[in-house]
Amino acid sequence: MNESPKTPIRWAVVGGGLSGLAACQHLLSLSKSKSTPVEIDLYEASDRLGGVFGTIEQDGYLLETG
Repeated sequence: MNESPKTPIRWAVVGGGLSGLAACQHLLSLSKSKSTPVEIDLYEASDRLGGVFGTIEQDGYLLETG
């Protein structure tokens, strides 16, 4: 008998900072270990991920900010 595909569990993560990205990674890892499909929507207000963390270049060096 064929098993019907499992319906994915839907998650919404608000904020693409360090905690939001870690939450997404954790949900994906859990999904893989339990063989349960998930759909994750990540909502971020700014045009980049990482929250207050960032990288700038100054005098030929890359500097971490945040």
